[in-house]
Amino acid sequence: MSMAHDPWRVRESDYPSAGTTEQRLRFFLRYAVLAPSAHNSQPWRFRVADGRAYLYADRRRRLPIADPEDRELTISCGAALFHLRLAMRYFGQAETVEAAPDPEDPELLATVTLAGPHAPDDTDRSLFRAVPRRFTHRGPFQATPVPPALQNMMQSLAAHEGAGLHCLSGPETKGVVAALVAEGDRHQGGDPPFRRELADWLRTGLSRQRDGLHPRPLGVGLAMSLVLPAYLRWINWGPSQARQDRQWAREAPLLAVLTTARDGISCWLTAGQALAAVLLRAAEDGVQAAYLNQAVQVPELRQRLGEQLGGTGQPQVLLRLGYAGGTRRPAPRRPAELVIDG
Repeated sequence: MSMAHDPWRVRESDYPSAGTTEQRLRFFLRYAVLAPSAHNSQPWRFRVADGRAYLYADRRRRLPIADPEDRELTISCGAALFHLRLAMRYFGQAETVEAAPDPEDPELLATVTLAGPHAPDDTDRSLFRAVPRRFTHRGPFQATPVPPALQNMMQSLAAHEGAGLHCLSGPETKGVVAALVAEGDRHQGGDPPFRRELADWLRTGLSRQRDGLHPRPLGVGLAMSLVLPAYLRWINWGPSQARQDRQWAREAPLLAVLTTARDGISCWLTAGQALAAVLLRAAEDGVQAAYLNQAVQVPELRQRLGEQLGGTGQPQVLLRLGYAGGTRRPAPRRPAELVIDG
């Protein structure tokens, strides 16, 4: 795919301000597809009709071993929903969101309708401009602390979306959480079905696919990318990954747990929208995130993580955050045109 068609290269100047409602919604969806998703699976589809954008779960892209309840799939769709809402507000359009699923159409997660003009504020502008700067970091972070003021702002944004963000920076608490992450690595690395599912989403340096885990964002060279899927599929990498992730979690400037009051589709959509807001606010200040969801994907560990937080909510996402340094490596994305029906 040429650079001219790279979804990351969407241009504000292409906004069809004098276009139809459908044309404007299709433009806003170019930003929705830049949202984060588990394994870069991009498990969403959209339909534009009747002056509305409909968000659907694409369960052909589900992760039945890592995510049997489609919790992370729904969180990913929630992140895309926030990106859509943010783009609308930035370009001066208020939005109405009906997030209650339709019992007759379980794939439908939300309906978004334009609701008149909106004057974008400083938060709208800053978060929107951080969209191309946000990426998932796959290595260690610099030792520079994440400023308390930024932590407070991320917590405020999460709360505004209806979620909680627990910031963990003390060495004792980080050590406990790091141990849970390591236990999750050992569990998943020793599970052949989990390894096969992960390997299926790995892409080689020769791949033209626009989804999945590509070697460049992972920091993997071409030669290694050709053998890595087989290694992850057939070798129990749990102990070695546990050592690395435990170290990275303990040394992370900040660990953060995103929580919701309960579980269920509506709460997972809330978590995704809050996650997107938090990640964009962090990226605005040059802070990036890495996922440590092993401790959330394994049910027993998720319960223990929740207990570590004092039972104040259901853990949905575990992040380590910090300053990455180096050159950004964006993950490939499918263009909006490929995920819009109608």
